[in-house]
Amino acid sequence: MIRKVIQILLLSFVAGMSGCVSHHTERVADVNPMGWYPTDKLDVVFPNDDSLSVYDLYIVIRYDVTYAAESIPLDIEVLTPDSTGYSERFEAVFVPMEEIAGNYVETDVPSRVNTILGQKGNYIFTFSPSRSTVEGITAIGLKSFPVGGKRTAVDRRQEH
Repeated sequence: MIRKVIQILLLSFVAGMSGCVSHHTERVADVNPMGWYPTDKLDVVFPNDDSLSVYDLYIVIRYDVTYAAESIPLDIEVLTPDSTGYSERFEAVFVPMEEIAGNYVETDVPSRVNTILGQKGNYIFTFSPSRSTVEGITAIGLKSFPVGGKRTAVDRRQEH
């Protein structure tokens, strides 16, 4: 009897905690600690197995105390699973959000809201600084959060 009560309490606790779990995906690449040069392109492979869900995408920037600026100009290239590519220049303006350990800080910069990654497979995001050498950035990548229910293929066709 006591064993049964303990099992029920544990299951209730675990079920209650599952609502607190963040359902996000995060992928980052480490930056050369000697400096990040415009010719140093960092690839972040971002797997997508759901072509109908809507996401908010954030650029993840980890840096240390030697990085004094409040922004970083980036060149971002994206290669989709069907090999379609595009690029953009993005000025990532940020405020420190979360201290990781010691002198390292991580911030998430909003990049795209209400985005659908319309193909299943690996998206390759390539990051590089767009101007001069950058010191103090330790890692860069991408994070996604689901923002709502799935949309059907019919819903997507009606938008065009």
